[in-house]
Amino acid sequence: MDSVSDVFDSVMSLIRTDCENSNENMTPVVYNTWLNDLGFSQFEGNTFTLTVPSEFKKNIISEKFGSYLKSKFTQALGFEVDLEFVIQGDAAKAPDSEPEEDEDFTFESFVVGGSNQFAYAACRSVAENPGSAYNPLFIHGRSGVGKTHLLKAIENRIRKTRPEMNVCYVNTESFTNELIKAIQTNRRYQFHEKYRSFDVLLIDDIQFIQISEASQEEIFNTFNELYGSKRQIVFTSDKPPRDLATLDERLKTRFEWGLLADINVPDFSTRVAIINKKADAMDFEIPQDVKEFLASRLQSNIRQLEGAVNNLHARCELMGRSPDMETATLIISDIITENQPVSVRKDKIIRAVADYYNISVDDITGQSRSANVSNARQVAMYALREILGMTLADIGSSLGGRSHATVNYNLSQMDDKIRDDYQFRRSISDLIQNIRSQQ
Repeated sequence: MDSVSDVFDSVMSLIRTDCENSNENMTPVVYNTWLNDLGFSQFEGNTFTLTVPSEFKKNIISEKFGSYLKSKFTQALGFEVDLEFVIQGDAAKAPDSEPEEDEDFTFESFVVGGSNQFAYAACRSVAENPGSAYNPLFIHGRSGVGKTHLLKAIENRIRKTRPEMNVCYVNTESFTNELIKAIQTNRRYQFHEKYRSFDVLLIDDIQFIQISEASQEEIFNTFNELYGSKRQIVFTSDKPPRDLATLDERLKTRFEWGLLADINVPDFSTRVAIINKKADAMDFEIPQDVKEFLASRLQSNIRQLEGAVNNLHARCELMGRSPDMETATLIISDIITENQPVSVRKDKIIRAVADYYNISVDDITGQSRSANVSNARQVAMYALREILGMTLADIGSSLGGRSHATVNYNLSQMDDKIRDDYQFRRSISDLIQNIRSQQ
């Protein structure tokens, strides 16, 4: 290997291979939920430092996957190393800090199609005339359709063309965690001053804003301050404002003052174009029939398409072969598709939840009342309702013959926990999104 970064790439390839082989320690849902956004920072002494996107994920990865990751590094290197996990920089940078641009997120690298053309045009207008074109701008669409890409493209374009402007990109989880820390350390005034000093504020995944009065009050007051002084605000969400059940009505109203732009799942030609762009960036030549096969089977998620190209590239390199239909079929053989019968999709959803909680399907469908199994069973009920729209009776039948009343009670419990517990809501949302991405 030419560099320590190659070691990290090799480790990630080993993990993806475990996913493809249905290794007992790693499944596609677990990988996409927890390890897909791991990054490499440095190797010093005998310690590899890996980056994670949030404190929440740092704790989970360290606790649940630390030993597994160390075993993969040992496999790649031939000797043991220590691992350290750090947060990926400060997502909300202070006005006087040096921004780190991600050059992958630009308007030029975004694939435009019928499903996203309106949102793309609106974002370009905002980047060219911040504060005067479409303020606020609210972009909504399901996970994996390109919302974050557009938000960061706005950030990168303004930083290049308007270097005098103070621009901030932040996801809602980081914003909320920073606010909580400011309250705990009596630095709320400094928090106010920081966020109300930006010329452009870009907030990702506003659907994860906590129900707490403090976090929504802070968003409300920051919005009023920036909007009143004609500074640009852009939000992304998986739903339009009116459908965000946990959002205060006054916030919903303000989010609708400007322009709402939705992004739908990409159509077939756009999916092929996404595969083309990803393959070109990797200097990886894929036959047209293979591209069209991937695009026809992976229909709902851009990250899923790009991940398929990554996995195809890795598998071809490891096996020393050219990309063909047989290899492409192996890549997506475990992916749930819309043309599979509900019974097959149902079984795969239950399996994904079981893998997530590190238990068996028999545990979920059986009579165990241990806390871990009971929690997993509730999540499985919720996933079957949310993803397949199954009736209470069908859900009960699928999970060991449980009664209509039992399923109804457990789903009510889930709805309460999702409403009241931010971290639980976020983890379940991530799990559901990743299960959906396999359809």
